[in-house]
Amino acid sequence: MESHTQKHLTVRNYILGLLRSGRLRPGEKVPSEQGLASRFKINKTTCNKAVAMLVADGYLERRIGAGTYAIEEFAKIAPVIGVLINLRPGSFFAHMLVGIQEEAASRGYGVLFFQAPTGEVDIEKLRKYILSTGVKGLVINRPFVKPFPGVHNVYLNTAAPPDESVDQVQTDDFQGGYLLGQHLVAMGHTHLAFISQDVSRGDLLDRVR
Repeated sequence: MESHTQKHLTVRNYILGLLRSGRLRPGEKVPSEQGLASRFKINKTTCNKAVAMLVADGYLERRIGAGTYAIEEFAKIAPVIGVLINLRPGSFFAHMLVGIQEEAASRGYGVLFFQAPTGEVDIEKLRKYILSTGVKGLVINRPFVKPFPGVHNVYLNTAAPPDESVDQVQTDDFQGGYLLGQHLVAMGHTHLAFISQDVSRGDLLDRVR
């Protein structure tokens, strides 16, 4: 038998399903909470909580005296496209993607990759889009934002987490370069060149030293 919490999530997911399938379009009225209560055979208070959650997340808006309406532009998610590619010969970041995918697969999870935007970012819009895909957790490399509420966050490759409450996996980019340089010196090489995208970054110059 479902608990009240599970019923609450059932109603929420039902409304999200209406949005994503296009059966409920932006600007259209959401089924009444009384109607939802009758449909799922639960009390109206439970339905109210589900609707209130979607209002807080920006999918719906309440209009005084008129009801609740759909507003989320990401409500209808396009079909998912998978990309199958051999990343192993690639860079450090390619290895990170492979590691995340393999670890997730070993626990029964699929993976969606999101390209971090550059330049000025509308964080709230990005958050809504990512959460609208239904992901259960988010692995963030070199975080540029505070934790995304509503989903578990794990941070990679960063000197410090953006918030003390989040999980973090710190990588060490220095030791690998040191061992490579040591190996080349042992082979008799005396002139080593360091090539960087950004020589103004102190951490990159530390690797040279």
